[in-house]
Amino acid sequence: SGHYDLWILDLDDPLNPVQLTSTPTLDEQEPSWSPLDGRVVFRLRGYKKDAKRDGLYSVASDGSDLIRLTDAGSQPDWLR
Repeated sequence: SGHYDLWILDLDDPLNPVQLTSTPTLDEQEPSWSPLDGRVVFRLRGYKKDAKRDGLYSVASDGSDLIRLTDAGSQPDWLR
């Protein structure tokens, strides 16, 4: 479809990837792992009618607990 979702692949179990996001009209970009708790922060980009969903988000490593952190624009990265 030309849009991107986030997946995790456990190298000990490569036949069972975990899908973190499923957004057919949005792109998840620039993921960054939390150094402490296994969460992933990423930029979500929407186009046209979905542009209002742009921002930084965080999700647990099992795909649960999606949290919007900002409305738009910063580089996704964890403070160290």
